[in-house]
Amino acid sequence: MRRSGERWAVAQFVVSGLAAVALVVVLVLVAFARAGREEAAAAATEVTRITATTVIAPLVDADVLAGDREALARLDARLRTGVLREPVLRVTIYRPDGRLVYSSNPGYGASGLTQPMREALRRDDTYTRVGGPLEPGADVPSTVELLDVYQPVTTASGERLLIESCRRLTAVRADGRALLDRFAPYLIGGVLALQLVNLPLAIVLMRRSRRSLQREIAASDRERRRLAADLHNGVIQDMAGLSMALSGAAAAHQSPELRALADNSRRTTRALRQALVDIYPPNLQRAGLRSAVDDLLQATPLEVAAVLDDELDELPPDTAALVYRTVQEAVRNVVGHAGASRIDLRIERVNGSLDVLVADDGRGFTRAQPRPGHVGLALICDLVESAGGELTVDSAPGDGTAVRARVPVR
Repeated sequence: MRRSGERWAVAQFVVSGLAAVALVVVLVLVAFARAGREEAAAAATEVTRITATTVIAPLVDADVLAGDREALARLDARLRTGVLREPVLRVTIYRPDGRLVYSSNPGYGASGLTQPMREALRRDDTYTRVGGPLEPGADVPSTVELLDVYQPVTTASGERLLIESCRRLTAVRADGRALLDRFAPYLIGGVLALQLVNLPLAIVLMRRSRRSLQREIAASDRERRRLAADLHNGVIQDMAGLSMALSGAAAAHQSPELRALADNSRRTTRALRQALVDIYPPNLQRAGLRSAVDDLLQATPLEVAAVLDDELDELPPDTAALVYRTVQEAVRNVVGHAGASRIDLRIERVNGSLDVLVADDGRGFTRAQPRPGHVGLALICDLVESAGGELTVDSAPGDGTAVRARVPVR
């Protein structure tokens, strides 16, 4: 059975990875779309420049410049055959002073050259403009967005002219989208393939991390047992002997000072024994989880209502130690920080797992409030999740706190 903690970690990795992938893809696609539009506009501008200099300019002879109707009709026919077709909607030819030489729209009345158009002529450079038509007509409605390209040319007779080509902007954008559509599948496929390659590596790293954490837990338990044994066989025995010796001396000499020292030594011995239980309860291995939890609850100064499963003493040692630590940390937080008068504890075996509940009637808290003792509980949460379980904390101001854990039993 796969561990739920591992599944959750893998799910988090996949979701966060997909979110990152989606963000990267969106940003790259936006950049590609912009680059595609710019590339399409540049391509359209270059086509217009070449058309103006190599196709249109050679057709403008002296008769066209003189306004000869037959020459203008021949020019119009040639342009409509080879140039004036979608997405090119209009071609206009200007003199440097703004006078009209030719327009594919017979009703077009030139309003003169704008300052950018004059600058293009002066610098002999191509000028582009995006927007609605400067002068709408039957060929170019006012609602149509255009890419206007203005190209200075020189005729065979040396006449300087400015050729305007009005191109439908939607066609330019369609060319940009076509460029995007060509490369987007490769981009998305490559990023998803990278995510799929990283997924097995992430699973391996999480499993190694879990095994490392389990080794650290085992080493921690061994160190706790060693410290507990050293305290029990060393300092605590010495303190117990000192307490008995001081009590005997106080009785023999009727000395209040010795009696006070004996009382202090007994209190110190009890405190050391309680610390011994906190470090590693001796009953946990000798008598089982149920007995260790009973000892823990008896040392609690609050009212306790406990429901403990009858099979708690049959648990594997690692599971018993984890459940004990969970209960110990939760009870410690209640006693130290909750301001409670009662603790409700329930440990039950349900469908292959142990369900643990530690609830109190204390002041509660909100998630936004800093919570004393949360670091220890967070560490316990990591241990529970590394064992394939889950731990949650529910609380609200005035409604107490409930710590729930589910630990798989294997």
